[in-house]
Amino acid sequence: MKPSLVLLALLLGTGAFAEPLRVGKVTIRALDVYSDDEANRGALFGFADHLHMETRQSVIRKFLLFREGEPFRAERLAETERNLRSQRFLKSASVVAQPPHDGVVDVVVTTQDSWSIAPETQSGNKGGSSQLGASIVETNLLGSGKAMALRWDKTVDRTRFLIDYQDPTINSSYWKARITYGMNSDSYDHVFNLRLPLYAFATPWSIDFDYD
Repeated sequence: MKPSLVLLALLLGTGAFAEPLRVGKVTIRALDVYSDDEANRGALFGFADHLHMETRQSVIRKFLLFREGEPFRAERLAETERNLRSQRFLKSASVVAQPPHDGVVDVVVTTQDSWSIAPETQSGNKGGSSQLGASIVETNLLGSGKAMALRWDKTVDRTRFLIDYQDPTINSSYWKARITYGMNSDSYDHVFNLRLPLYAFATPWSIDFDYD
């Protein structure tokens, strides 16, 4: 047998010519704060689910490091799961590959929302003067994954009103932004932050721009 034919036989035997697996159908399962079993435990759980707006599937897709039809890479699934779990508006996340079929691997992404509304009030007395404060934080505004906080407080030194806005995915990418605007009785706060973190092992660079 000629050397070239021997090499061809060896390549065929090792599957070198086989088509690489590709990502098949990606299914997003975005669950509410409480599962159906938890919601059935009492009216309070069901009321909380109705009050909370579920994270939209399009928001979850922004965090995926893979797309349908791309070559399948297991590490991208693991990195996606890690990134999803780091989001404040999610309580849990899993990214699971299904058994291969017809040269593709279907992927199921399951997330469960965390409770996102956090109101708070404060009161006290210092040096004979009363101190008051109130705030409300929404970490999943209208199911978008964006966060907004409103804070007001009155202390001995100053009265302060603050608006804080955070976007974890700008324009369907991993760019993140934060804008803070505060009006104080004796000053003001203007903060703008734009950054691209190291969201995957293969990310070649990151950037962080901050104005305060």
